[in-house]
Amino acid sequence: MTPPILVLGSPRSGAAAVAGLLVRAGGARTAELLPPSETQPMGAFETYGISQAHRDLLAQMDRDVTCPPSAFEPDRLDLSSLAEQLRLHQDIDQPWLVKDPNLTFLLPAWRALGVERVRLVAVVRQPADVIRSLVQHDGLTQLAAEALVEAHLNRLAALAIDAPMAVVEFGADADTVLGQVRAVAEALELRWNTSGESVYDPGLVKQRSALRDPTPAFTRLVEAASPPGRLSEVDLATLPAAPPHPWPLPTHAGPQHVRRRRKLWRLAEFSPTDHAHVVEVDVSDVDQTAIPGPPGIEVQRIVATDPSHLGRALGTATASPDGLIVTAMTDGLPSSDVELLLRTAHAHTAPYAELVLDLPEPAEALSHVVPAPTGGPTRVDVEEAAERTGWRVRRSARISPGWIGLVLDKTPESSAASRGALDEEVETLRDRVAALEEVVNRPVRRWRWRR
Repeated sequence: MTPPILVLGSPRSGAAAVAGLLVRAGGARTAELLPPSETQPMGAFETYGISQAHRDLLAQMDRDVTCPPSAFEPDRLDLSSLAEQLRLHQDIDQPWLVKDPNLTFLLPAWRALGVERVRLVAVVRQPADVIRSLVQHDGLTQLAAEALVEAHLNRLAALAIDAPMAVVEFGADADTVLGQVRAVAEALELRWNTSGESVYDPGLVKQRSALRDPTPAFTRLVEAASPPGRLSEVDLATLPAAPPHPWPLPTHAGPQHVRRRRKLWRLAEFSPTDHAHVVEVDVSDVDQTAIPGPPGIEVQRIVATDPSHLGRALGTATASPDGLIVTAMTDGLPSSDVELLLRTAHAHTAPYAELVLDLPEPAEALSHVVPAPTGGPTRVDVEEAAERTGWRVRRSARISPGWIGLVLDKTPESSAASRGALDEEVETLRDRVAALEEVVNRPVRRWRWRR
């Protein structure tokens, strides 16, 4: 197998433009590419099969492009889809290229499948501009975008220390970018065709924050990089498999979280008869509309970041819900706060309401790949807290390799108590209405004045 050219870089870093130039102007080979999209009209220049295989690997770890893994153990994952794609490339005797943001974190998978030598090209852009673009075009929150960019820069900086990796700076000067890519193509012994430069739109370079200080990781990467003209092969066995310190990346902003939400809704089995009003509570302030329920069910979505905010958030609901879905709130939640979560949910729902929530619990085969948050709640913690707060776990199911969904309902005793309290309140209101009616209907005494 000819050592592949791997283009690395975070989403919105300019890696697609660089890969496009190496393919169209440099003549690098690729397999079938993903089609252009509205946000990338020239195309992302990502190989369909390999990109899908990378997404499958991340999904096994409950991750996606918005929250890459901080650790990676290929021997615990199913690598068959990526292995099949690499087999299709093994007889290529010409320079071939793969570009995918996930590659930065999945190089150990390539090494495990027998790819020994590669050529690495990284693309970086001022962090502030990448963050702004992720927020504006991909819908990430500011904090999620900052964490994602920092994760990519830290990983690339660590790789650059141990590997001769060319770095193209996607900067304000479009001619400089083009010159850097030409130098990379020359080092890769590609035949440059100027007609292929049309794939590169200089207007794509919108470096509005050039005067802002770059992050330490950005500086380390640029300083450790090899000049574009001196690009040599890299032995994957020499690269670090994982960073020394994990990154605090959120897992509730990307497509994997959306898939879990939908499975949680299916697990809930809400019906218009018993759940006319359902509230979905999410910790993410990303613009996600409430998942539409069956006809006859009113669905309201509110945001609460932790149990202490849940009561205030539910206070904005139009009525006490018959069903309550809480997504991603237990990720990293201290076990001591589980009871607060359940107690608050109990106090703000209808007497016979159901509570549906997800809980980090890696499947046995992935227990070391997808570790549960340190100190986070377990199923036992939830069951014990449920018993103390008037709930019971009625059913559960796995909704992803690292998460399970739980359906809780109020125990007969707690429901009876809630119903009794409600009946007392209704009876009190009836007494007050009766008293008012008596006053209104009381005959009016007429007074006659005498002189």
